[in-house]
This record gives sequence, C-alpha cells and structure tokens, in this order.
Amino acid sequence: MALQKTEPGRIRPRAAKLSITCAVAAVLLMAFAQITQPAVAPSWQPPSELALGATGWAMTAGFALLGLACLLLFAALRGQSASRTARTGRWALLLAAAGGVLGAAFPTDRWDAAEPTTVGMVHNVAPVLLDAVLVAAVLLGISLVRRSEGWRPVRWWLRAGAVLVVGAAVILSVSMGLLMPPGSGLGPEVAIGWQARGLLVADAAWVAITAGCSLAVLRASRAAVHVPESADRAHHRTGAA
Repeated sequence: MALQKTEPGRIRPRAAKLSITCAVAAVLLMAFAQITQPAVAPSWQPPSELALGATGWAMTAGFALLGLACLLLFAALRGQSASRTARTGRWALLLAAAGGVLGAAFPTDRWDAAEPTTVGMVHNVAPVLLDAVLVAAVLLGISLVRRSEGWRPVRWWLRAGAVLVVGAAVILSVSMGLLMPPGSGLGPEVAIGWQARGLLVADAAWVAITAGCSLAVLRASRAAVHVPESADRAHHRTGAA
C-alpha cells in the first residue's frame, strides 16, 4: 500500500496543546472529586455518582473537559486524514466530545434510585458516546501510520495509546459480564467501579498522547523544511565564493 503525504503544516498546535491541558485537567478533577468524597465507594459505585456529592462540580467539570479535549483533538488533526479510515476515526472524536458534554450536562441517577429519571437516562447515553474514543484510537492508530509517512516516527506511541484504551475497555466489559448477573443492576457485589474509572483515565491519556504525537509530527515537518533551505543557502554562498 503506497504511503500518502498528509499536510503537517495544517496541524493546529494551539488546539493540540489545549487538548493535552484539558485531558490532564479532566483526570485531576476526577481524582479530586473522588478524594474529597470518600463516601462514594470507588470499588463499585460508578464515577458518574461523584457528580452528585458536595464536590460534584469537579466531576462535572472533568466530564466537560474530557469532551472538550476530544473536540480540540479533532481540530488539531486537520489535514491528517489521508484515508477514509482516518477520516472516520477523526469524526469519531466528535461523538466522544458529545459524550463528555452529555455526561456533564445531565447528572446520573443514584444507583439505588427507585425509578430512573429522564435526566438520568440521557446521562446513560454519555458512556456509549465516549466509547467512540476506542473507535478513534484504533482507526487513527492504524490508518495514520499505514497511509501517512509523516506519522510513522510516532507509530509506537499511537499503538501504545490504542492498546491502553482497548485494554481498559475489555477489562470493564469482561468485569461487567462476570460480576453483573442478567437482569440485575449495580450494587456492592458488582465491583466494576475501578474499571470504569480506569477507562476514563485511559481515554484522557490517549487524547493527550495523540495530541502530543501531532505536535511531534508538526515539529519534524518544520525541521525538514528548514534543513533544505539552510543547505541551499550554504550552496549559494559556496558558489558565489
């Protein structure tokens, strides 16, 4: 398969840097929400319930920042979609961004709520949309490296990030399948809280890694342009002498 040249010059470094900042801030705020609410058991209560407590604003902001980080990464990767697969992966980031926004705007119901509320049911859509990070990680991790020569030097970082997200998603899915009996809901006996938190952290880490890779690709592109220009100037000076 022939390699295609992307347009590294179209990468938006400010968006990439802001994406990293938002991803890191999201994890820190989620950690703060958990530390300041010890009554929320991290072993089995879903991380969304941290938004219902005294420092729930931190978890809400964490969801919003994770969604914003995905949106900024979408913007940062402008001009990097050298194939249909890469374009699909990039657009999946918008679905993930929508998941972060929904998670922040619509609080979840408590695990022991007698009846689900409309707001809570809307919130339940958020994790499904955030799973689009997994789609983006796999598709971009494969297509950018296979079809774009500018991204090949950072291929191991992209693959490591994709493995991190896929691994976290598999661990959560397997845990739910083993620990949650059919027809039952959450409870102390369904210990999937840490796994859910791990997936959120993995999503944020992948966004930060991929944004960092885009900055590396941009720097390499600029360096490749400067080197020939310097060589040409030296050649002209030599010829003039």
